Amino acid sequence: MGTVNSDLITNIVASPTVKNDVGVSGGRLRIQAGTIALGTGDIDDNDIIRLCRLPIKARIFGIYFLNGDLDTGGTGLTFNIGLYQTDGTVIDEDCYALDAAQLQGAVTTLMTNHAFEQRDINAIEQVLWEDAGLSAVPSYGEVDLCITISAVATTAAAEQLTFMVYYTID
Repeated sequence: MGTVNSDLITNIVASPTVKNDVGVSGGRLRIQAGTIALGTGDIDDNDIIRLCRLPIKARIFGIYFLNGDLDTGGTGLTFNIGLYQTDGTVIDEDCYALDAAQLQGAVTTLMTNHAFEQRDINAIEQVLWEDAGLSAVPSYGEVDLCITISAVATTAAAEQLTFMVYYTID
């Protein structure tokens, strides 16, 4: 029977010991959460829904939604999840989710983690600027996590959208 170590264990048992980044080993999990009242005019093609502002060096571990029925009787609201500069300039519109169709009928119990719909699961240790495909830390310190509507709902309906974003910054 073999034993395989994660990088976290490999670093701890190394001689000399290698310190793990606290953002992935012992960091405090933080949350940004809120509810947005969306009107039918807020969920048209290319509309942007700004969820929260995060430090550029944060690591996202989860993006979850609960919502009312935003598409009454339709096939669902198609959207991207990505990062924008705080002035509204797009950095990467779909680094977390591309053409996801989860915001359809009312969802109250089942939550999908949208943080890994577009990025590889092996990118869990990356910080936001790396998720966005940037080659170096940008000069701006914060970014907005946003939904961009990529296809309008069949029968758009005004409803609530609740979001929860889990991240570390330590």
